[in-house]
Amino acid sequence: MPPAQQFAVSRWERLRTFDPRIRDAFLALAAFALTLLGGYLDEAGPRPDLIALVLIALGTLPLVLHRRAPLLVLAVIGAAGAAYALRDGSANLSIPLAIAAYSAAAHRDRRTVVTIALPIALAASIVMAITEQQHANWIEVLIALIPVPGAPMLLGRVSYNRRRRIEGHPTEGSSHLPLRNGRRC
Repeated sequence: MPPAQQFAVSRWERLRTFDPRIRDAFLALAAFALTLLGGYLDEAGPRPDLIALVLIALGTLPLVLHRRAPLLVLAVIGAAGAAYALRDGSANLSIPLAIAAYSAAAHRDRRTVVTIALPIALAASIVMAITEQQHANWIEVLIALIPVPGAPMLLGRVSYNRRRRIEGHPTEGSSHLPLRNGRRC
């Protein structure tokens, strides 16, 4: 019998035991490599030069800190994504922006998310959507805002509220009592 089956430890549990900083470093490096690969494989856009490489690095590598400083990471990635989109007309940095938007929504309170994180993510996403020039009217630009930042921020808020309820804190704006052993306290 393999050792993992002996103690009933799944592969997912073994992955979760890695230090989160190592997982974040792998996430940032994977995002950098895939974005760089996307920049070279995109036949419609120009090949990445030094400025594009710096913008790609600024738009992906801060994901290393996305748990510790989510608003700063969102601001840096949003600015780099908007600058890259304005320069090359590409939204290649939309996935790192979505990850940063999720992290900001999942780790900060509602007031901070609504007043700081949401405007940053919306502004960067609007710039990316408009500069791609695939949208014929403003409704298509608004629809493009659903995947980034809409869905990641919604899922981040769900995660934040769920974590607060599990920890025993009532969620913001609700009168629900925390749950203990499946019963309300």
